[in-house]
Amino acid sequence: MNTKCIIFDCDGVLVDTEKIGNGILLEMAAEHGFEMNIEDAYRNFNGRNLKDCFRHIEEAIAKKLPEEFENEYRKKL
Repeated sequence: MNTKCIIFDCDGVLVDTEKIGNGILLEMAAEHGFEMNIEDAYRNFNGRNLKDCFRHIEEAIAKKLPEEFENEYRKKL
């Protein structure tokens, strides 16, 4: 067998990326006045588009997140 490529699907299989991502998102959002516990974050954010999560936070704090918020989130993630 001649193997050209092996793909590892670590997203939720080997590494619980939802826990890490939600933790980072909550930590960053708290800096802008957003409060939510991790269990509620799982219910509200898991499986959702990142932009929808940001929109949820913006609606809760009644203001826009900084323009660099997404880039900073992705760097930390």
